[in-house]
Amino acid sequence: MTVYVDDMYKYSMGRFGRMKMSHMITDTHENELHAMATKIGVARKLYQGDHYDISITMRTKAIQFGAIAITLRELAMLNREKEMKVPVWSYSFLSTYDRCPSQAAAKYVNKTYPYEGENEALRWGNAAHNAMEHRINDNVRLPNDMQQWECFVEDLPKVEAELKLGVRKDYSPCGFFDKDVYGRGKLDVPIIDGDVGFIFDWKTGKEWEDPLELKIGAVLLKAKYPQLKEIVGAYCWLKENKWGQVYDLSDTDSTQKWIDETMEKAGRSNFWTPKKNALCGWCALRDCPYFKDRQG
Repeated sequence: MTVYVDDMYKYSMGRFGRMKMSHMITDTHENELHAMATKIGVARKLYQGDHYDISITMRTKAIQFGAIAITLRELAMLNREKEMKVPVWSYSFLSTYDRCPSQAAAKYVNKTYPYEGENEALRWGNAAHNAMEHRINDNVRLPNDMQQWECFVEDLPKVEAELKLGVRKDYSPCGFFDKDVYGRGKLDVPIIDGDVGFIFDWKTGKEWEDPLELKIGAVLLKAKYPQLKEIVGAYCWLKENKWGQVYDLSDTDSTQKWIDETMEKAGRSNFWTPKKNALCGWCALRDCPYFKDRQG
């Protein structure tokens, strides 16, 4: 049984004279909520259709009986997530969910993640990707401050940069925005040579090798070109002006399995809980118990 009690009593909406009130709600069946109400001594007639309004004393009792204390904001998220549709997967969603389900919900589902603006690193990354796309697709000369990257593109065969791909639930190919799309992504530079596929991905940040993005790209490429027997990929670290490690991405079945397991887990989660991780210091969800103020 999972029952939650919020901290509405901290706000004016939860104060009625000397009385301070909280919501008590469940993410499972309402009978479990009624059972908790009986345990703490709250009458059934006080049921509000999907929750109980309870006093501070009753809130304390509920916590003693196993209820979980949450914030008012988290209650709002819980209410949304009861009817929440898991979004179409992408590398960004899957990696964020794997790192912290709560942040994934805020960014990709209920869209409550605070907007922090476009920083210089993001502007530079977008400019670099746009320049490389136009150089490859339209033969537009690279800007003067990017000419050092010409060596990475001058000998490429005819390809379509920033290729948008989508897959259905059965991993058959579909359009990027089709109604039945299950997952989608863009490949910076996909190359097909018979039954061998290559994926190159431009990186403008600090060098940090993690093949997950390439693996997910390989799933999309395999769906588009089912004749592929071998897929390899690498990141190109533009700031360092060098290629990264070359990865064998041919085992797309294992990556598909991981994707499906992650999506199934997300679909089962009525309440996407925070998860402590190495990037907590860069997260903007200030009411998260793991929030770390980068300024302090």
